[in-house]
Amino acid sequence: MLKGDRRPGYALSLITAVFILTACTLPGGEPGEPEVLSPVDIGDAPTLEPDAERDPCLEGGWTMPTADLDLFVASMVPVPNIRVVGGSLTMTFADGVYDYSGLMTLQVELDMSEDQYLQGDGIFRSGGAYATEKRSDRGGPVFDFLILDLTASESEVMVWRAYKNGEVQTAPGTGPNFVIVPPGAANYHCSDSTLEIETQGAAGPITMFFQRCASCSSE
Repeated sequence: MLKGDRRPGYALSLITAVFILTACTLPGGEPGEPEVLSPVDIGDAPTLEPDAERDPCLEGGWTMPTADLDLFVASMVPVPNIRVVGGSLTMTFADGVYDYSGLMTLQVELDMSEDQYLQGDGIFRSGGAYATEKRSDRGGPVFDFLILDLTASESEVMVWRAYKNGEVQTAPGTGPNFVIVPPGAANYHCSDSTLEIETQGAAGPITMFFQRCASCSSE
């Protein structure tokens, strides 16, 4: 399972999984449902005081829709032929607690001439205390930092459907399993309509772009 710090070795693992599945014969079958809820090992929780500063701009719900999530994953995972074809990321902040969740359908193109591809559904979630603070580096510019307790994270193992010429085989764990975990502490920018959180991709820093979402909730 992939953690929040995506390293170049992940790309090799994903390519290997795709290569193996390309050679498979795919009998007919019915797609299954995701199964097996498992914890994500994040590490120790940060120390957050009950009266820690919390930026009121963050209060409410935020979403990263499918199109933006597709671009984000393409930046995080520099492997060709990977697309997010459904789902979104959602964050909510209320009463000193955040809730982060993702529901995503990932597609990996294998052989366009044979209409062959993998498609998998995954669910992941984390929540806990959060805080914000101002930070500067050696007297440089002051940045807003968001600090998240990620120890309550969990994910659901992706079930992959392998398609070839209209036939489908469902196999839990056949393709890559990964989780998009937000950074535990990161520079952020918040406005009335947008939230940007800096994180680290395989090729360097990238940004998570969220939009204000009036209908989003942590329920």
